[in-house]
Amino acid sequence: MEKTLLVMLFCASLLISSCVSTPDHLFPIPHIPLNGKIGYMDREGNVVVTPRFDEGHFFREGMAGVKVGDKWGFIDATGRMAVEPKFDEVDRFCEGVTRVKVGDEETGRYGFIDKAGDYVIEPRFKYAGTLSEGLIAVEMADGYGYVDRNGNVIIPPKFDSAEDFSDGFAGVETDGGFFPDMGYIDKTGKLVLEDVDPGGLLDFGGPPPFSEGLVPVEIDKKWGYKDKKWKTVIEPQFDLAGRFYEGLAAVKVGGKIGYIDKTGTIVIKPQFDGDLDYSFASPHFSEGLATVKVGDKYGYIDKSGEMVIAPQFDEARRFSHGLAVVWVDENVGYIDKAGNYVWKPTDGKGEEKKTEPLPPLLSRFEENGKWGYKDLHTGRVVIEPQFDKADYFENDLARVSLQGKFGFIDEKGIFAIKPQFDDARDFHQGLSAVRVGEKWGFIDRRGKMVVEPKFDGIYEFSEGMALVTVDEKGGYIDKTGNLIIKPQFERAQSFSDGLAAVEVNDKWGYIDRTGKFVIEPKFDEVSDFSGWVARVWIREKEGEEEREREFLIDRSGKCIYEYKAEENAEEKEKDEE
Repeated sequence: MEKTLLVMLFCASLLISSCVSTPDHLFPIPHIPLNGKIGYMDREGNVVVTPRFDEGHFFREGMAGVKVGDKWGFIDATGRMAVEPKFDEVDRFCEGVTRVKVGDEETGRYGFIDKAGDYVIEPRFKYAGTLSEGLIAVEMADGYGYVDRNGNVIIPPKFDSAEDFSDGFAGVETDGGFFPDMGYIDKTGKLVLEDVDPGGLLDFGGPPPFSEGLVPVEIDKKWGYKDKKWKTVIEPQFDLAGRFYEGLAAVKVGGKIGYIDKTGTIVIKPQFDGDLDYSFASPHFSEGLATVKVGDKYGYIDKSGEMVIAPQFDEARRFSHGLAVVWVDENVGYIDKAGNYVWKPTDGKGEEKKTEPLPPLLSRFEENGKWGYKDLHTGRVVIEPQFDKADYFENDLARVSLQGKFGFIDEKGIFAIKPQFDDARDFHQGLSAVRVGEKWGFIDRRGKMVVEPKFDGIYEFSEGMALVTVDEKGGYIDKTGNLIIKPQFERAQSFSDGLAAVEVNDKWGYIDRTGKFVIEPKFDEVSDFSGWVARVWIREKEGEEEREREFLIDRSGKCIYEYKAEENAEEKEKDEE
């Protein structure tokens, strides 16, 4: 039970993220009698994913991190393993990517993967925050800075520490020491609030995040609130103050907790017990209700202060997607907003709910030069070694080859698409690129050719268009195979945030979806656009020597930042490491 409690606390802590995603409505089951494994239920308490994992996170964007043995991977909402367990730590998905760690506490490095399990940022950072408002705080060779979701440096490393972005601002520290200089930057890296008086901010371990435009601060042993201009908008008058959630903030006065609005007016008088901290267990509002403590029991109030779920729980957490985790006698359960149990608190000794077994977790293995698949849990061979090559399963299909031809099998080892292609790639957005002879096209999941093989080269679809090559020139097609932008570029990249990098006469520029240049070709090297910025390089000759200059440009092609030579050297040195 202690293990289960720790798992649930960890899972619950993930819900405080600022990442906004569509609700998935699947919840980790606190404990299943007899087998001691983690599974998943829906909002009605029906078991959807059979308990078979050692630990599990909440779902985000259709994926949940699960632990099998000592490694973490991801399952989809059907319970099938979408990303094989191979990471030492994982986070929750946000905007299609998630943070992962490879290695132990001392040697481990953080990177980011997409939902296919492919690295979008290789593990190279000693520290990485979460993707927040399009940027990630990371520790680089000589300080903290920010990268985008592709690993491009957007804000160079020049801070001693850096926090995630919230409300358009991120807290940073410089001149580290016991009393470091604190401030806030905007998304261009500009210091918009500097030399912030630490005051009680050290209680947060650094500059606290803004929430709904305000941040709590301590002045002369009393707490109040400042706005983004660092102007005091609620005078210091409270013994302790929390962040604003849904228009209200919890404050402590005379040892009791109450709530104020953004004018500082007390709207729910201080009357509740407990601690006011900044964890998921804190008494902040979520989905219209707040967890409060009366004596030694927890209940829930609405925004008028009315007790809508009577104090009866030994511990309780905030509501998320209509349910809240509660503890009774150290047993964990779920309640709905009416206070009814969706999953009764259990310690593993109650009646086991009936569940239908799901397919095993398949992992490939090699034996005598042939590939097959085993169940990760039992080690049982599910598909005998018989293939010359084999990939991991993705969305119920795995790419395999026999006698030089590629096809796809289902989880029983039966060919869903017979081996017939000279090469094939994994499915992406419902399509797989396949080669017949020397030409490439696309098939759908039934094996039907939807784009005839007629291209010399082909790449995955991105933003509805795929890069293709014909006679060593790059162009773009739609999903029916029609040429939208005729092949004309020496080299080209896929579309990213509405623009694609292309090369003409040994210089790179950017085109829009009609093929029109929006940034003329003038760069020697480029990266994809991420949001409103891209990284570009220009080579210049100085006498007999050539030097390379590196810039950040906006979507008009205007330079907004030039990297210093030492910054480039640091990045190259880190890449070599």
